[in-house]
Amino acid sequence: MKKNFAAQKFQDFEIYEDGEKYGELRVTPSSLKWKPKGEHNYYKISIESFSKFVQENGIKQKK
Repeated sequence: MKKNFAAQKFQDFEIYEDGEKYGELRVTPSSLKWKPKGEHNYYKISIESFSKFVQENGIKQKK
């Protein structure tokens, strides 16, 4: 019987500001989800919408 690990479907990041938790960011292949501190639900945006928003509003960086 072949054994293997299931691929991880998302990656979670806890975001801190001045040592206090600011919120959580969940990255999936198709979307980003943001959960502000103290809330139980996420706010979701597609990768396509996020890409467009960042390119129109972000500051270009080398790395």
